[in-house]
Order: sequence, then structure tokens, then C-alpha cells
Amino acid sequence: MQTFVTLSVIVLFCSFLIWLLLSHRVFKVLEMRFPKKFESMGRPSVFSFNPLTSNLTFVKFLFNQEWRYCKDKELKWLSQVLLIIMVLFLAGFLTVFLAFSLHNNR
Repeated sequence: MQTFVTLSVIVLFCSFLIWLLLSHRVFKVLEMRFPKKFESMGRPSVFSFNPLTSNLTFVKFLFNQEWRYCKDKELKWLSQVLLIIMVLFLAGFLTVFLAFSLHNNR
């Protein structure tokens, strides 16, 4: 059980780092190719302080698939990968949390 939790935490941490890097790239693509959309989202950024509304706007942008209207292949690919990573990250986090909780309740 200990090994499972340790490996899961390492995988989740690595996926979080990948998420940050890909998000940074999405923000750069939006800033350069779609400045109006970038401004309307509150100029989101990974490496500087952003209000919570900017981050929520970005998540909404991903889940509502607003990136489809931008007609940009790179943005489409990055957004799809970010959605997949987010879903897998949340599923992995819940799995580790439940496994850890069930193991400690015995």
C-alpha cells in the first residue's frame, strides 16, 4: 500500500508539472494569436499571481471547448491534452485519497 501511494504521488506530481508547462504554452499561443480572447480571460499566467477568476476562466475555456472556435491546430491539440491530463489527475487524486482513507480506517 505504501508503495502504491508513493508511486501515485510521484505520478500526480509529474502530471502537475506537465500541466503547468502545457498551460504556459496555451497562454503564449492565446496571447500571440488571439489577444482579444487572452484579454477577455484576464491575461492568465502560470508563473505570476493571478486572481482566481482568471484561473477559473481558463478551466471554463477548456471544459466548454471554447478553443474550438479559435481554429488553431496547436491550441486545439494543447487544449485536448490539458483536458485529458486534468481528468486523469482528478481521477488519480481521488483514487489515492480513497485508497489512503480506506487503508487508514482498518
